[in-house]
Amino acid sequence: VKLLLCTVVVLIVVFLLSIQFHDKMDPLLETLEGAVQRLRQPPPVAAEVEKIREQLAEHRATGLELDKLLPSFSALCARGEELIGRAPHDDPAAQAVHSRLLRLRSLWDEIRQRAEEREGKLQDVLDLSGKFWADMAALLSTLRDSQDIVKDLEDPGVDPSLIKQQIEAAEAIKQETDGLREELEIVRTLGADLIFACGEIEKPEVKKTIDEVRG
Repeated sequence: VKLLLCTVVVLIVVFLLSIQFHDKMDPLLETLEGAVQRLRQPPPVAAEVEKIREQLAEHRATGLELDKLLPSFSALCARGEELIGRAPHDDPAAQAVHSRLLRLRSLWDEIRQRAEEREGKLQDVLDLSGKFWADMAALLSTLRDSQDIVKDLEDPGVDPSLIKQQIEAAEAIKQETDGLREELEIVRTLGADLIFACGEIEKPEVKKTIDEVRG
């Protein structure tokens, strides 16, 4: 009788603990499933430096919010293991707890992995974007300076010395412009890499800037 009574008490305790476990598990699972879905389908990465920094800051802020769930996650895992340890081996309730624990841990691990991958991608694109726009700005500045020099060249008229000076200046500008072709190709390649990293949404803005230099 005592053995039967003890068994009944254990089953009641396990049942009550199981109810508490599932009540706390449901909202946490829902939160983690939502987080996983957002990480599986993240918004496209922007092409501009400041916008990428905003995306990176937002991603890190979301990560900090998820970190706050760690105590609840750890407590539920401990409670679940306790329930499984107290229940008979073939108890359906214990099997249900085990199944949900597996789901909880799987979601948590996936969130960590995808969040790390997203952070890495944002950082990589930020570096690429910074180099592209900086090189593009320098190239545009050099081209505009060359154009200004050409505009400032005076009509040499028939003065041989002025003609010689302007020929030399024109040759220097030509050499500099020819040297810029290689830089333009480098920037064009950076732009193509940036478009590939960000996606088609950002393509028009990057392509427009490259076309401006080519023009």
